[in-house]
Amino acid sequence: MTEIKTEKSKVYKSLELATAIDKKQRLVLHRGLPLNLAGPRIVYSRFSASPQGSLSYQTIHSMTESGGNDLVISGSSSAAFYDDTPSISQRTGQVVFTRGSSVSGGGGLFVMDSDGANVKQLTNPPSGSWDVQPMWSPGGRYIAFVRSYQIFLMNADGSNQRPLFNYSGTSGLDHAPTWNPSESEIAFWRERGGVSTIYKVPISLKTSPAASGGLVNLSNTSMSEDNFDAWPAWSPDGTKFAFFRNHEIWVMAADGTLQQNISKPNHDVGEEDMTPCWSPDGTMIAFSRTNWVSYHIWIMNLTGTIKNQLSYGEYVCDFYPSWQKY
Repeated sequence: MTEIKTEKSKVYKSLELATAIDKKQRLVLHRGLPLNLAGPRIVYSRFSASPQGSLSYQTIHSMTESGGNDLVISGSSSAAFYDDTPSISQRTGQVVFTRGSSVSGGGGLFVMDSDGANVKQLTNPPSGSWDVQPMWSPGGRYIAFVRSYQIFLMNADGSNQRPLFNYSGTSGLDHAPTWNPSESEIAFWRERGGVSTIYKVPISLKTSPAASGGLVNLSNTSMSEDNFDAWPAWSPDGTKFAFFRNHEIWVMAADGTLQQNISKPNHDVGEEDMTPCWSPDGTMIAFSRTNWVSYHIWIMNLTGTIKNQLSYGEYVCDFYPSWQKY
């Protein structure tokens, strides 16, 4: 009798495990993520060049959060376009990115599945303009992006494109929008008069423009030309920012206080860091690091005491990591 109960218990556990795996697979497939690219994964853009500089191209890669199974999911050395600045949706796993022409140089925004399938164009900017640095909203319903140094918002399908601000009479160049978890604020960095600083602003997704006031200077409140602050990344819990300052990765509280250099690159040997992003659980930061020649993707903990290189290659520049949780 005991043996029968034991066998039944094994069968039930096997059925429970199989059911759990089936549910997970169906969930992943439902989100449009093929099982071989199920997360957590990091996508990033790669600029590749030959040693002689005779050939260059940009592609988008996807790898595991440990750096394995690194795959090209968009672009090629023979393509007549370059792909850049990817952002992966935590809700659907889709990747939104910039695709520019190697002939005209202009660029629109496209979206694709996590394996590079089902590529669709979302924006076709006016002549002389370009769309870059898209960022999914946490809920996956909206995308913020930069159009010719102005922040724009749109629905996930590319509809209802509108500027974040009334830019009439506004000076400065805006870059790299990032959302807070509740989608009630957007942060970005602005260059103006030789000064670069990070701002945040409350928004309403039901109005156009979405922001009408309340702009807060977070990082460079003294407006010093000695600090170049850029590429803010809002933490998943909304309490912190990671950002670039003078070729280092810093963190600060969401109100701009408690600023701290955590990556501490060795500038004497050419190390420089840029383009940070958070892990989905908020315990790690991915970023791009160079040592004179190539840029590669690294990750580190929030104190910077543990660092690991994830991407490799000669004559490459790896930028804009985006980390998915699925």
